Amino acid sequence: MNARLVVVSCPRRKPVQQIWLKVQRENWPDCQFPIDILSPDPDIGWNANLIKHLEALTEDFILLMLDDNFLHGGPWTDNMRSVLTLMREHPEIGMIKLQAGGAHAPEIKHDWDRIREYDRRHHPFKRTNLIPTMYRRDWLLRLCHAVLDRCGARNDIGRGGAIEFEVTGTLLTEDAQRFPEKMLGIHRPEPDGGGGHSLLECIANDAIVEGRMRPLDQLKALCVGVEGIEAFL
Repeated sequence: MNARLVVVSCPRRKPVQQIWLKVQRENWPDCQFPIDILSPDPDIGWNANLIKHLEALTEDFILLMLDDNFLHGGPWTDNMRSVLTLMREHPEIGMIKLQAGGAHAPEIKHDWDRIREYDRRHHPFKRTNLIPTMYRRDWLLRLCHAVLDRCGARNDIGRGGAIEFEVTGTLLTEDAQRFPEKMLGIHRPEPDGGGGHSLLECIANDAIVEGRMRPLDQLKALCVGVEGIEAFL
């Protein structure tokens, strides 16, 4: 489908990677994308790692996930095929977030009633928060380069680099001249910004917060028998 699934991680999170691979096999066994676990050693920085990896790929589209985006439900192949068809038919689309929830909801009505477009108003944390998202590869590369140029290598280390992608990315994408492509996300119709029909679902958006697994029974069950996972409990 001219797309690749890239899971951002790091070597010390190998136990988390094992859980991600397990739930992927169980909940999306017919995934037709090549899957890369991005866990480089040496680690040159969150955005820098991603830039280096993306520049070596040839696919036009990247499904970007974090290693604690543990897939739930599924399978998701038909939904991903629909997303890619939409993006091919509309080259003005730079990205589509696939899961409802997390940060601010998109606002501008779109022809496909499951999604909305993000506006460009200032917000501290909105357009580029890291939930599973389908990107046009060249757009994602431009954004990562711009974030890294703004934050510098010193601030691109580990979780700090991911936060820079989210916060600095949100700031940079206010500029519709520099980033003219549309950014879309799941329409969340409830007055509090909730609801919505996800195109791909993960448990609790992100399973690990501040280095520790969320205390959910569903997540605890996934940890049983995983060597080294104690460091994240």
